[in-house]
Amino acid sequence: MGTPPIAVQRVSVWWTKAGRDARSADLRRGLPEVFPLPDLPEPQRDHAVLLHNVEMWERWDYAAREEARYVSRSEVPWSLRLSEHGGLLTVSRAPGGTEAFPRRWPRPLFTLRPGEVGRYRANFRFTAASHESDWLYSDWILRIGHRAWHTSAPAVDVDDRVHLYGG
Repeated sequence: MGTPPIAVQRVSVWWTKAGRDARSADLRRGLPEVFPLPDLPEPQRDHAVLLHNVEMWERWDYAAREEARYVSRSEVPWSLRLSEHGGLLTVSRAPGGTEAFPRRWPRPLFTLRPGEVGRYRANFRFTAASHESDWLYSDWILRIGHRAWHTSAPAVDVDDRVHLYGG
């Protein structure tokens, strides 16, 4: 497979209240932030976005589990919106999201020229709908490639991470 027209990779790390200690935080800091794209057949014409989801959960001892598939631009998850105009790809936060904290409002994140890769970092605190369970924490790194993919430094880097534990 060649480079897909648009590639979106989310590397997410998930942990519970028990994983908020320094030893666990040090372990998470050592996890990979980017992965090579999987080899998939060429996409269908209307499904030109490669989604590569990599999840590492505390309950899996942070072993990476990967899933990849092609979707249309309108089907991109993770509260992202992708729009192309004049050969440029604009990446925006879309309305929605299920995070309890922090609330993030829709806004443009960055615009990529062909051949560029951008990175968006965010972290979240989630809870169950019943509000009876403990918090679940997550750190995301989203890399978006516009007619390119590489694991070196991105052309654009937006960091929306905040302190999640209060205080």
